[in-house]
This record gives sequence, structure tokens and C-alpha cells, in this order.
Amino acid sequence: MKKSILFILLYLTFINIQAQITTSINNVYLNSQTTVSNCNTLDFGTVQNNNLVFYYKLSRPSSLPSGTGTLRIMFKLNSSATPQVIGSPQNILDSFWTNTLYESTINCNLSASQVQQSGSSIYLEFETSGNIKTSSCSYPITKTLTPSFTLSPTSLSLPCGNTSSRTFTVTPANIPSGATVTYQWNIGNGWSGNVGNGNSITLTPTSATTLPSSVTVTPSINGVAQSSKTCTVSRPTFTTSATINGSNTLCASGIYSMNNLPNGVTVQSVSSSNTNVATVSLNSSNGQITATKVSNGTFTLSVVLQNTCSQTVTKTKSIQAGENANISITGLENGINAGGSVNISLTNSNGCGTITFTSASSGLTFDYVGPDYAVLSSTSSNSGTGWVYISISGGTSIYREFPINVIPPPVIPNSSYISVARIENNYNVYPYNQWKMVKAYYYGNSSDVTYWEWNIGNSYYAKPNDTSVIFLPSTSSNVTVNVRACNNNGCSSYVSTVIN
Repeated sequence: MKKSILFILLYLTFINIQAQITTSINNVYLNSQTTVSNCNTLDFGTVQNNNLVFYYKLSRPSSLPSGTGTLRIMFKLNSSATPQVIGSPQNILDSFWTNTLYESTINCNLSASQVQQSGSSIYLEFETSGNIKTSSCSYPITKTLTPSFTLSPTSLSLPCGNTSSRTFTVTPANIPSGATVTYQWNIGNGWSGNVGNGNSITLTPTSATTLPSSVTVTPSINGVAQSSKTCTVSRPTFTTSATINGSNTLCASGIYSMNNLPNGVTVQSVSSSNTNVATVSLNSSNGQITATKVSNGTFTLSVVLQNTCSQTVTKTKSIQAGENANISITGLENGINAGGSVNISLTNSNGCGTITFTSASSGLTFDYVGPDYAVLSSTSSNSGTGWVYISISGGTSIYREFPINVIPPPVIPNSSYISVARIENNYNVYPYNQWKMVKAYYYGNSSDVTYWEWNIGNSYYAKPNDTSVIFLPSTSSNVTVNVRACNNNGCSSYVSTVIN
């Protein structure tokens, strides 16, 4: 019973406190100019950025134990929208109160873009430390939509040679009901067409090569001029797939021309990036470009092209004048064999350089000298180090040292070290006791012999490349056996032995 009475008392206390907390707005100061009270409409008019100062009053019964809480400015986009906090909340302490009242101000900024033309509202909400909320009345918010005008297009890229008609249109918005709207067009020079005071005009360029003026329109509402709108007219960047035709190498002089040059596009000028390397000139009658070498090096040929609208574009080509700086020779990487010869060739050459002078160390001679290669021979049989000096047209000289190699002669078996003897025959094959067997012996370096070659007259013989051979004489008379020792370098002379 006691618990029930206590619950009822607490509930009645909560209801009493909630019912007697009030939050009210005395007035709202709008944009430091207009005071609005009694929850009347806040009219933003055409102002975009709006400042609102709320003069508010909080009141409580003397029995309320504490006035501590938080005050917030709440905004609703429309009647069904969820309220959202605008600006910074204020924390209010109990010590701020004077007996049962607390009065102060709170402010916020609200953009016209955040509210609807009508239907938005704003109010204050106070929440006690016990999470009890009370709200003021709501102030409706309205705004006046600002008339606006959009010109289409805002920019026009008119290619050279294009004289197609173009339409320019103004789209109005938020025009007051019943207002009279007129348009004053300024088309400058280079356009033809009917220009009235309507919101759309169609114009045609009067020239394929002269750029017409930008187009400007000034709208007026009831005779009051609004902000002018302009469509900027320009040319797109002049581009072309034309390329410079000609060699990447300039030995003395060369002719260059333009590939894929469009109709109406001409060569306006040519230049060299380094006239100390090469000079260039233009034949205006046929468009050919002549480049002349001055010294070895790299330069850039620049060709300025111009279309009929006097727009220009520059094409470039990197060219090597004279021989490459890194020209070298090849053929002496392994030196030269004493008594032999090697071919020496130019390498990394672009074809401009030719051999103009050669010299070599003692025992070496040049048997042949051509534009891009030479034949060097050794007249000595001794090893050592040789050198060559080769001059190439254009001022490049190459000095190269290399070994002179002595190659030992190939080893061939010597017949003086060969002997042949008959040995016992174990070849017991029909016809029995008629087969004979001989063997060759080499008394020199055995590694010099890789295989043997036999030649036995009037006989049938087997295993002809072995050191021993079995043969069957066709007669009973003596048989001459010939044999020689061989390796990959050759064979000795034959050694002959008579076998009975």
C-alpha cells in the first residue's frame, strides 16, 4: 500500500513540473531590421543570408527544484519534417535564474536556400536536466524567389570555316505573376539574323574565317534591367595530323616537306633550334624546307602551320646533323692473330661518317679501306700489342689498342712414329686358318691419335678404324698393308708393311 502511494505521488509531481515549465519567445529580430512577435511570419523576402535573434523567456514555479537545462533553436523544413537543431545550443544553469524567471537571447544564421518558399518554421525548445522538454510557439518562414535568367549556350566553340546557324535561348525562372519580360540582344560584329526582344534568336556567322563577336542579352522585368548574360564565342585549338617528312639524319643538306597537310593550311615559317648545328629555309612557292648542316650535333626543326583563320600550330622534328657522337668501330674485340687479318667496321653510324684516314702500329697494315669498313692484316708472327688510328669525316677520330695473338699450329700425327706387326689370330671363323690379324702402334703422344685408317689390297677386312684389323687375303701370296693415324686436324701419311 505504501509503495502504491509513493508511486502516485512521484507521478503527480512529474506531471506538475512538466505542466508548469514554459518556454516563450518575446520577439524575433530579423536581419537587424525587422522585429517579429506573437509567432507571426518571418519573411526572408529576397535576402539570401539571414540572421535571427530570439528574445526569449523561461518561467518556472517556485516549487521547481532546479532550472538547469539546454535551450535549442529547432527548424522544420515542412510540417512533416523531423526537427533539426540550428546554431549552437545554450547551456542554462540554475544560478542564471532570477527567482522563477530567466530571460536572454539566442541567435542563428539561416540561408534562404535552407527553407521552402512557404511551409518552413522555427521555434525554441528547452530541455531540463531531468530530460523534460518544453517548446515555444512556431514562427512560420517564407521567402520570395528571386527572378533568374539562364542563357544557353554560355560558350560557343566555332571551328574555322564553320558557318552553321546557331540558336541562343534565355530561360527565365521565378518571374512574378503578371510581370512583363523583354530581352535586349547585343550581337556585335560577324553575325546575321533577325534580332528582336524575345527570349530566343538564331544567328549565322557572316564569314568562315573571321570570328564573330560574343553574344550578350540583358533581360528586363517591367522595364527594370536585370543582370546581363553573355555567350563567349571562341575558336577551338587548331590541330592537325600533318607531320614533317624527311630523314632524321642530315649529313650535308636535306629536303623536308609536310605530310597530310589539310586544304587551306600553309607553312607560315620554319626555324632551327640551333643555327650553329644547322640552318633551315623555306621555299614559299612549293612549301619545301631545305636544311643545311653547319656542324655535328642535334637540332629541332620547327614548322609553323597556319589555317585560313590565322590560327597556328607548330610541328617539330628532332634531327641529327652529321655523324653520331658515339660512333665507334667493331672487329678488334678479340685482337688479331699473328699472320691473319680482321675486318674493322664502323658501328653506331648513321651513315654520314666515312673513313678518311688510317694508320697502324708496326707489323700491321690496312689491305683495304672503304667508306665504312677496312681490312687489317698482320705481317708479323710474334705476339704483342698493336694499335690502329682511324679518322672519320666530321672530326671524329678513334684510337684502339688490341692484342696480337700467336696461335700454335694444329697437331697432326707423324708417320715416323707408326709401326705395324702381325699378331696372333683368334678369329676362328670360316674359312678356318686363313684369316690374318695385324696391329698398328704409335710411339709418339698417344693423345694425338683419334682413329686409324687401313688400306689392305686384295683382301676382305673388318674393323677398319681400330688399331688392329683382321683380313682375309684373296690369294695366298704376300699382302701389302697400309695404315695411317688420324685426328680432327688431319692424318699422317700411310705406312706400308708386307704381310706373308
